[in-house]
Amino acid sequence: MRNPHNLLLSTLVLLAVTVQPALAASRTVTRSVTGPNGRTASRSRTVTRDAGSRTVTTTATGPNGTTVSRSRTIRR
Repeated sequence: MRNPHNLLLSTLVLLAVTVQPALAASRTVTRSVTGPNGRTASRSRTVTRDAGSRTVTTTATGPNGTTVSRSRTIRR
């Protein structure tokens, strides 16, 4: 007959391996443009991936300092 302690230990190790949550990964790309008058406009795009979804956030800043941001989530 098996040792019950070893069976419990192997069950706990199996649970620890299978229950670990997926880590979110994120990537950001930023681009800036400077015009002939010295003013700068920039745009950044961040993609965050999760176990069940992907979120894309886009932020744009104009030469006068106005910022517009939008985000969308895609479920998988």
